[in-house]
Order: sequence, then C-alpha cells, then structure tokens
Amino acid sequence: MNHKYWLSDDTGCCAIWLRGRAQTSLTQKGKGNCHVWAKCGEITYISCYLSPNDSSQELATKLANIESTVRTATGGVILGGDFNARALEWGMPTTNPRGRMVLEMATRCKLVVQNRGNKPTYERAGWGASIPDITFSTEAASGKIGDWRVMDDQYNGSDHHYIAFRVLEGTSQRPPYRRRPLGWNVSKMDEDRFEEYLRIESASIPAWHGGATSPHEAEILVKKVTSLLRGACDASMPQALEREKASVLVESRNS
Repeated sequence: MNHKYWLSDDTGCCAIWLRGRAQTSLTQKGKGNCHVWAKCGEITYISCYLSPNDSSQELATKLANIESTVRTATGGVILGGDFNARALEWGMPTTNPRGRMVLEMATRCKLVVQNRGNKPTYERAGWGASIPDITFSTEAASGKIGDWRVMDDQYNGSDHHYIAFRVLEGTSQRPPYRRRPLGWNVSKMDEDRFEEYLRIESASIPAWHGGATSPHEAEILVKKVTSLLRGACDASMPQALEREKASVLVESRNS
C-alpha cells in the first residue's frame, strides 16, 4: 500500500496506520531493521516484527536497532509488535532465551510492559495459543496508556488478535501506581557476588541425601531453593520495574 499515512518497513512485515488526529499531529517518521516509527504529538509510536526464524545474532542485531530508535526518540515512546518471545512478564508460563533478550533490551531502555493478564494474542487450531505480541512504553508515556485489551471477540482473518488501548492527550492525571518486578538485568550481573551469596546462604537449606521423603519436604525444599536463587539475583543484578496503572488513542496493526 502506497499511502501517505500508511508507514511500513522495507520488508512489509510491520506497519503503522495513522488515523484521525494522528495524521495532523505527525511530525517525524522513519524505519529501521524490521521496525517502523512515527512521532505524533509527544509520543513516538514504534511497530516491529521479529521473525521466529531469526538466529540469536540476527535477533540481537534487530533488538539493538530498535533500542537505538527508542533511545534517540524525544518525549514518550510506545513500542508494540510481534516479538515471538516468551516471558513471565507478559503472561507466559516460562521465559525462553528470546524472551530474556527482549527483557534485557527493555531494561536498558527503561521500558515497562503494558500487557495485562494472560489472555493469548495468538491462537491457531492445531498449534495452540501464545502471547508473542507485546506492548512496551517508556515511563513518560506509561501514565497515558489505558484500557489495554486483547480483542479476541473480533474476527480479523489472522491467527493474531487485535490489541487495543487508548492514549490520553496532555498531562496524565492518574493516581500513583504500584511497581512490580520486571526481571533482572543479566548484562550487569556480578558473578562473584552471585556465587558468594549462594555459598553463604545455601547453608540454610537442609540436605536430604536420600531425597525428600514426603511431598511436604519436597515443597519446603523447592521454596527454599527458589528463595535462595531470587536472593542471589537481587544481590548480584539490578532489577527493572514495571508500573501497574490504569489505563490510553492510537490504533496500530502489525502485519
């Protein structure tokens, strides 16, 4: 599509469609490696697509390119797209290597996850369901975002559901919001401090040489080991924070 208000990257895998007031408030636009962006008013909107077939190096290169766009943007940033990555932070039961790479990029850029709940954003018969579509924002834009939701009740001819949210204009008047962990910044890990913490604190874990003799003992052991690892991570790495808030108008779609 060749249209003044339809912005696409070179691959045609991701795009931004500007509607209504977004057209008159557009001041800047551009595209990078598998992402496209537009600045409307005080917010820069970035749409991206990261192929599940990318190697770790290809993914790292694309994430670095997106990170560069986020860092050079002025005002708030809202980043959304199909990252094809799994992480606890956006509702998946586990975090995979791709998810960790995305989280590390988000931590460096001080982005917070806007996804709410664990409703799938992708469903395909015979393939199951997942949450590959993520919405991030900088803290400057975070308080303006509201009513984030997965529109799984609207047919769109795709395996991916629409995601909708609103962006409030002007200064946010929302009440203070709570913070919750967004994982650890592994790139800043102090390995010596991690090992020292484990060596000192592991003495508090009882050793059942023959294994746990009951479900109750197994449960206690799991809780203690989990607490030990969490403590070691807290002691050796900085922790990013996601801010929980109530709700935001822009409409975008990832191809």
